[in-house]
Amino acid sequence: SCSDKQRGLIEKVAKREKFTTAELDEMADRLFQHPLQQLDKKQASGFITELLRLSGPPPFRRNSAKEPAAAAVNGSAH
Repeated sequence: SCSDKQRGLIEKVAKREKFTTAELDEMADRLFQHPLQQLDKKQASGFITELLRLSGPPPFRRNSAKEPAAAAVNGSAH
């Protein structure tokens, strides 16, 4: 079965993106011919990759590229 860390990440993304348990199982079954609970670590890794591809980056990563640039511009003004 998958690791606790993998399970936690799947649950976190699923909650954020409002995926139901049925939708997650359907996706796992389509990818690996097994329900989510039966995925091993390698399969869970592939499942997470697919889940993140479908949902896009988490909100805190979307703006992270802009913030350091703004800080560099503000920092060089001194």
